[in-house]
Amino acid sequence: MDGLIVRDRRDDLALPLLDDILRRRGQDLLSLAYRMGLSAEDAEDAVQEAFARLCAPANLNVVDREAWLFRTVYHLAMDAHRWRRRVGCLRRQIFFARPTEVEGDEPDLLATVWSAVDELPERQRAIVYLRHRMDFTYEVIATMLGITAGAARSQGSVAMATLQRKLRDVDEA
Repeated sequence: MDGLIVRDRRDDLALPLLDDILRRRGQDLLSLAYRMGLSAEDAEDAVQEAFARLCAPANLNVVDREAWLFRTVYHLAMDAHRWRRRVGCLRRQIFFARPTEVEGDEPDLLATVWSAVDELPERQRAIVYLRHRMDFTYEVIATMLGITAGAARSQGSVAMATLQRKLRDVDEA
């Protein structure tokens, strides 16, 4: 866990209660999430997610719960930024970097994109999803699908070209 000290004993009741941490540091956790660029709603979700993860059995023995929570909120904010970047890259690839056409109602645009992805052949659909939604490398995707990395790249390129054609046709209609 990146240098955080974890205890082996589960019976140590001297650790601070989560209520106490939330009361003392909740606003600071929210502030961190805001400073990391999350919206008010996303910041609240990140703090709640961090507390929920802390309650997971795998994290019961974390010694410095406050530090762990701050680190988790930070990582959740970074994950949100990465997701937005991936979606932006996918949009740019599909729409040929035409920002005026990319702007608009994001949920509708994403629904249209993923509907088009759902129409791809099974292997291409899997590659697009694993690459652009899950952020796996082509080498990892190749291992998952039992193909070569070159085949994964090639199928990914074919899938992106197909998506560009389909979505250009939808855009022009």
